[in-house]
Formats: sequence, C-alpha cells, structure tokens
Amino acid sequence: MLNAMYDLFRGAAGFSLAVAGVSFLIARGADRVHRSLGMLFASLGTLFCLSAFDPILPIPVDLDNLVIIGLIYVLSSSLLALALFLFGNERRKGSERRVNVIGGIFSAVLVLAPLLDYAFGWGPVLTSVEDGRALGPVHAVASAALYVWPIAASILAFSIARWQPADVSARYPDTRIMLGGVLAVALVLLTALVSVAIRAQVLYRAAHVALELFMLTWYLYIVRHPDSFRRMRQQIETEHARRFSLSEHEVTRIKERLALLATRKDVISDDSLDLPSLARRVGVPAYRLSQYFSAHLSTTFPAWRNMLRVDYVRVRMAERPDLPIIEIALDAGYNSKGAFNTQFSRIVGMRPSDYRRSLTRAPKGTVS
Repeated sequence: MLNAMYDLFRGAAGFSLAVAGVSFLIARGADRVHRSLGMLFASLGTLFCLSAFDPILPIPVDLDNLVIIGLIYVLSSSLLALALFLFGNERRKGSERRVNVIGGIFSAVLVLAPLLDYAFGWGPVLTSVEDGRALGPVHAVASAALYVWPIAASILAFSIARWQPADVSARYPDTRIMLGGVLAVALVLLTALVSVAIRAQVLYRAAHVALELFMLTWYLYIVRHPDSFRRMRQQIETEHARRFSLSEHEVTRIKERLALLATRKDVISDDSLDLPSLARRVGVPAYRLSQYFSAHLSTTFPAWRNMLRVDYVRVRMAERPDLPIIEIALDAGYNSKGAFNTQFSRIVGMRPSDYRRSLTRAPKGTVS
C-alpha cells in the first residue's frame, strides 16, 4: 500500500513538474531565467515520472542509466545558468561553456563506466535503493555519483561568477528566501546521497518526497512572483557594491599605511609577500585592499609591488653606480635577470643599462 502511494505521488508530482517546465519553455517572450527554469522543472519532472513508471514499464538497465544521466546533465546545466544569472554572469567569457563540457565528460564516464562490469564479468554486489535492481560494483558507484555533478556545477558557478556567496545578505527579503531554499535543497541532496551510500530505502524515499514537495512549492512561488529572480539579482548586486565600497576614512587609512609600508625593505624584497599578507599588515581584509588598488590606484598588488621594486632599483643605481645592476635587482627581490629587465623596461620605458647611462649624463643628485 505504501509503495503504491509513493509511486502515485512521485508520478503525479513528476508529471506536474514536467508540465510546469514545458509551460516555461513555450511561454511567449520567455527570458533566460524562465528558459533555465523550464529545463530544470522538465528534466526533474521527467526523472520522477520515469522512477514512478519503472515498476510498471521497466526499461533495460543500461538505457535507463543513459536517460537518467542525460536528464541530470540537463538539470545541472540549468542550475549553473540560474546561479550565474543571480551572481552577475561569468567573469570570463566561455567559463560556463567549459564547465558544461566538464559536466558532459563526467556524464559520459558515468554512462560508459558500468560497461566494465560486463567486460570483466563482475557480478552484482548490491541492489539499487531506487528500484531493487541488481548492480555490478562499477554501476553501483555510478548510481551514487549521479548526485555529484548537480552539486559540483552549483559550486563551480560561484568560482566563475562575478559576484560571490558572501554578497548574499539576509537583510533583503528575496535573498533571505533564496538562502532558505538553497539550504533546504542542499540538505535534501545530502540526505539522498547518504541514503544511497548506506542503502536506506526509507530515507531515500523521504528525500525524494521532500524534493518533490519543495520543487512544487518553488514553482508556485515563481508563478506568484515572476520577477523574484531579477529582484534577487539586484539585491545581490547591491550588497556586492556595498561590501566593496570604501569610505573616505578607509581610503585615507589604507593610503597612509601603504605609504609607510612602501618604505620598508622587507615589503619590497620579500618574494613570499602576497595580497593577504600585505592586507594583514595594513589592517584590512584582502578583498578591500584589492578594491583600493583597483578603484583608487587603478592597479593591482603585483603591479604596485613591481613599481616599488623598480623605484628602489633606480634610487640604488643613482646612489651606487659601482654596483652591478643585477646585484641591485636581486636585492630588490627579483629572482631572474629576464623578469627584472621586462618589468623595468615596461615601467621606466628603457632598459636598465640605458637608464644607468642616462644617470651619468644627468645633473648630480637627480634621478630621472
């Protein structure tokens, strides 16, 4: 009785989600968000429908594996697109395509890997928690790995997006709802993954029911609030701008502290010094120091440090014309003559040797 009720519910929920997805896809004037939502709901609904009809109309295990992995790949691409929209799109053009290519390769591996069970004659080692089918060792691993890519795609979205999860603030109502939804889905997916690993069918079904209810609720919320994604994007952008804006007091403090540190030899020559280390010396978070370099100096930390090193070399060349140029460059922190020559020529506009010769023609006590 419980099995029949479970199959009936996931079949009905799956059909409802699939219809909802198709309605988003064929809607006139559908934008990127609603197209991605359509693919998400349609693929997930189809997965639930296949699962519900499997006891009645089972399909061959390898074909079933191919269809499920394909649908999960579409679902993952939809999640990636939605996350990128919310977080200001990709920082570098082509990043989304590269992530989808990685997902395609991962999915292909999951499709082909179970064939090893046939190639090496590996017999069943356990039964599927989903439908009770006997699975070989590789197929069993692949069935658990199905849940990895949707999670991985969502995480990778943050690494290629312009904005970051730290830009999501609970101070805004829409982003507060989004945080709750993401946490709920993460908990459900984690529960499903654990249930597959420990072969707990009751827990697995509970996770599926929770996911179906959540997706149906989410669909109804989007229908009621069609601009919710656009508002969340605006709120995330607003918080991003707020986090990275520097007050006049911060600008003055960073400027004064950097000016003091710029006179220290260890700051100039220490090759292990990076942006986070310098930020700790300045007394600000690394991202705020990076913002200061970008917005107020129109440069970056490496370029700023190269400027200090080149200035140090120029002063030393004027003070000690007897010292070899390479010795001064090494003292300034450069590890190779080639790197030093490249940076010096780029900043000063002439080669180090030409600059030294120009000093002999300049009035004594001046640095050109």
